Amino acid sequence: MRLSQKEQKALRTYELLMPAGAPGGSGYTDPVIRFFALHLPGMLNFSLQDLLKHRRPNVASLSVHPAGHFFAVGHVDGSIAFWAVEDDEQPLMVRTLDEVDVHKVDGEKLEQYLPDDEDHPRRTSTHHESREPIFKLAWSGYPNSYDPRGGETSLVILGGQFGHDPPGINVLWLSAFNPPAPPSAATDRSLHPFFRDAMQESLDPQSAYSYRTPGLVQDFLLMPRDSPHFAGTWNPTTILMLFDGGENVRAIEARQFPPLEFLACAQQKLNLSPLLWSGSDAIVDASLFLLDRISYETLSRSSEHRLDDLPLEGGVSVPDENVASTIKYAKVGPG
Repeated sequence: MRLSQKEQKALRTYELLMPAGAPGGSGYTDPVIRFFALHLPGMLNFSLQDLLKHRRPNVASLSVHPAGHFFAVGHVDGSIAFWAVEDDEQPLMVRTLDEVDVHKVDGEKLEQYLPDDEDHPRRTSTHHESREPIFKLAWSGYPNSYDPRGGETSLVILGGQFGHDPPGINVLWLSAFNPPAPPSAATDRSLHPFFRDAMQESLDPQSAYSYRTPGLVQDFLLMPRDSPHFAGTWNPTTILMLFDGGENVRAIEARQFPPLEFLACAQQKLNLSPLLWSGSDAIVDASLFLLDRISYETLSRSSEHRLDDLPLEGGVSVPDENVASTIKYAKVGPG
């Protein structure tokens, strides 16, 4: 539900409605359906009602895209629904970790679970595997794009796995949402179809990664580089994972974030100062050097450059005389 603090009323209500016959997060291997189909065929019509009726899976988590135009909602059946803020009629996409469009009916798969007649249900060899609910979501943006509107994003997902999957946390690396102006005038719809298509394209994962842990993950926390905004998920550098350590104890592990696999595929444009393009100060040659961590962090933290600029700074090989004289008379004491 979207509320107006000024008017103190609801502006929009977003509700995921699974059509009759759609698999949802549970898929077409619902345990109730399979049990009755194999053991109690006389009650098959009753058991099929969960699949052959509209369903409204409860909400378990929510996270907003860094641009603020759409958001993701995690449900207890293991599905994730993506909504545009300006369109509460239908979601942009509904998916699980490994399947998309789970809010649409797949006639071929559905037919496998429908009986030939009331007395002879079809038997299927598909084994049921239940999904976890989507316990938590975190949507992160990064200042690594030459486009001021933003670049690629990452969506961290806790839950939604099958019982046999190795414990851990999954991350999707999503495309940038940077659409140009729409080609036509505004329509009667609240969301222009051009922007809706652009949002859907940005939800197509470029890559995926799984942080594996020794035990079942109970929670996670992203550590931002320098900004507390966006619920602490903007430009994170570390992910802390709390998991079951065995014998009634919990353990915590810190890993680099985002994964190096994502950074390798991300295209980053570094901006040079116009003064370095031509003239006496123009760059005519370049070399790549390996720096130790302290030197690199000192260089990258320079406040004289924007985050998307390439810092090019030099130095002197001998101490500055003014600094040297100050150090000479400095007194070091406790505290």
